[in-house]
Amino acid sequence: MVAVIAPWCGHSRALRPELEAAAEALAGAVAVASVDGTVAEDVATKLDVKGYPSIFFLRDGEADEYDGPRTAAALSSWATAMRNPPLSRPDSPLALAAWLAANTGGGAAAVLFATEIDAALRASFQGVAAALSGPKQNPAGKENSGRPGVSCAVTGIAPAELKGSYPGLSGIDAPALIVFGPEGRVATLTPDTAAAFAATAAPDTATPTPAPPPLPMDRRVILTDKSRRTWAERGGGEVSSVLESGAVTLLSARWLVEYEGNGNILVPRQALPPEAFLALQEIQAATGLNSRDRGLPIISVSHIWASVSHPDPKGFHLRKLCRTLRVLLAEGGPEDQLAIFIDFCCIHQACRDSSGAPQPTNYVWDRDRKEYPEGALGRFSSEEQLYTAALSSMATLFSHPKTRVFMLSKLAPQYEEPSQGFVPSVNQAPFIDRGWCFCELECAMMVKNSKSIVDLGRDTGDGEMGMFALMIKCAVKKRTVALIPADFEAQLESKSFAKASDRERVAMLYRTGFVERFASSSYLWYDCQNWGDAEAIGVAKILGAGAVPRLEVLNLCGNSIGGAGATALAEALESAPLLRELDLERNQVGDKGAAALANGLLSAPLLKELRLNNNGIGDAGVEAIATVLPMVSSLKYLYLKQNKFGDVGAAALANALPHADVLRELHLGKNDLGEAAIEQLTRACAASGKALKLK
Repeated sequence: MVAVIAPWCGHSRALRPELEAAAEALAGAVAVASVDGTVAEDVATKLDVKGYPSIFFLRDGEADEYDGPRTAAALSSWATAMRNPPLSRPDSPLALAAWLAANTGGGAAAVLFATEIDAALRASFQGVAAALSGPKQNPAGKENSGRPGVSCAVTGIAPAELKGSYPGLSGIDAPALIVFGPEGRVATLTPDTAAAFAATAAPDTATPTPAPPPLPMDRRVILTDKSRRTWAERGGGEVSSVLESGAVTLLSARWLVEYEGNGNILVPRQALPPEAFLALQEIQAATGLNSRDRGLPIISVSHIWASVSHPDPKGFHLRKLCRTLRVLLAEGGPEDQLAIFIDFCCIHQACRDSSGAPQPTNYVWDRDRKEYPEGALGRFSSEEQLYTAALSSMATLFSHPKTRVFMLSKLAPQYEEPSQGFVPSVNQAPFIDRGWCFCELECAMMVKNSKSIVDLGRDTGDGEMGMFALMIKCAVKKRTVALIPADFEAQLESKSFAKASDRERVAMLYRTGFVERFASSSYLWYDCQNWGDAEAIGVAKILGAGAVPRLEVLNLCGNSIGGAGATALAEALESAPLLRELDLERNQVGDKGAAALANGLLSAPLLKELRLNNNGIGDAGVEAIATVLPMVSSLKYLYLKQNKFGDVGAAALANALPHADVLRELHLGKNDLGEAAIEQLTRACAASGKALKLK
């Protein structure tokens, strides 16, 4: 651990005794040194030092910068974690799934599955983990986050208990050492030698998934490095895991609109021709081709089933969907592709007759006789396993932040006519009251941009429709806050299902999806949603449940959050220990909310930037913030522009600035400040080395 200092810097001088105490605590484990950056300029340049003091952890030529409290205890804890990551002990499949989601975003995670573990094996595993704990990048690829590159856990559960999320684990027994990569790839190893583990821990060398069959010559694509990189940057690895397993395949939008244009209706996956589907490499190659689309070229369709054996037996819903797909395809170029998920066409259906041949509709299970009618097979046993795995992956498809969700939320009026000649679904509830639709919608509400959620039920089918008209007519106007699992399950009790047994399955699907999605989220963007206190309290509930342990940026600007909502958020900050930016610009937090947030700053050890511009904050609120500034260990940028405070609040800030060691910039433009107050602030900022922004 190296501190780059400057002799003239007061903060560097204050760091010296803390660094010496940390060196004493770390003796024999981590070497500690300080370097005068004004003399060793080559060192400062190589480490890209932007200010003094700067602290780095160095290993094998790699540097990871520290950005936390400059106390001996904090420095020692950080260096110890960097050198020797602790062994976590998740004790249930749900806890392990959450741990994996939180620890595979920027590196590998190793899990030792063993019902009993002796001291020698534990020591060996701990030593290997320490040797491999390189620095892990945060998802934006900007600053290093200070977390180890290989996170390690020991658990007594069986690997097969994770087969819903990782189908490849179904045949593996404990004891086993398994490495999980950032794209869901899995390597299974013997835990007897560190060399074997080290050779396979890196994601690029993990045991590969068997390659899919080659595409026909006329559909082969060149997957460039740029396409691979764009796919990875947009979180495509999650989708890769789903598609590589074979549990789910995605339709080609171009094929689908041509198919519908010829007067066809949907048929089950097993009855569709190979050309109906896009291969994974085709979807990857299409990512980023359309400069207007900043996500993945994937649309998941949530829809009502009209019939007990077919979701859309007359094709009314397919026509509405394809009307929209034609608009989207017309917006792109000839090489653009869109991949479509429709459960009936993308998951194995119970459509096989007694000979095994796929039929155009599903067979309905006879609950009394416990068989399909006419001796039908329904699904092959291998398809049954893939079907179960596919259901477990649906939360990924609907909640992924970079995919779109289309809702067919209204049953076509024609399906309400008795003359249509099909058996209607036993579930006749409206869209939002159907259990599966409710789950898919709630998954979409987790972290997705509201513009990515489109309700085609609002499209009346009148006239031509371009992209702008589509968004005006069908975009979700106000999204809701995702429910925590307990609240979801409470509401699920009032939802209807065609099969009663699906209620428990949907509850588990949502719980697992909620944990995995939020546990892996570093950024939550809920700006300009027209949210008030109720929604802010809902967000605070998610944070307070510890669901977002990796959260670094929370953006709630442009809403109508008042004092009550800000208070709830402030109380939840202690459950987001990695939060570095909180944006509440253009809300209504007022003095009450500002005072609550001031107290919350003391529970946010890494918060660097707080934006409270245009929030109706007066002198009392600013005084509360000023009171805690000397006690805050990491806040560097404070934005209080366009509020309502005057000279009293300004004086409180000026008096606090000499003691606010970490603060670098103070933005106070467009407030009611007199010349004397501005002069006082200017002198205080100049004396303490801070930038005052008054525009």
